[in-house]
Amino acid sequence: MTDTYSHQRFSQQLNTTLRLVPPQGAAIPLDLIEVSQVRRFSRYEAFSIVLRGPVGCYIPQANYSLEPQQGAPFDLFIVPIRQDQHGIYYEATFNILCAEVPA
Repeated sequence: MTDTYSHQRFSQQLNTTLRLVPPQGAAIPLDLIEVSQVRRFSRYEAFSIVLRGPVGCYIPQANYSLEPQQGAPFDLFIVPIRQDQHGIYYEATFNILCAEVPA
């Protein structure tokens, strides 16, 4: 499951379009436009992604199913963070517990 939400996976999908599948209605395209640098801490790594949706199509903060161009669908909690003439932007943040390294 952790690989689904890995920094590497999102970095490989940068500048691609994912389809958000709402509980009702048509799918909404979201462009993956940013993957932050990963920050490593003693037992976990943290990063965030930014998605851009269409102008005039507000998506409330919630958990949604997303379908990437390649790979299996996955659920993601997104939060609206800003809008401009290019669209409405959403962020998802990740704090992933790393496997312990044997001593």
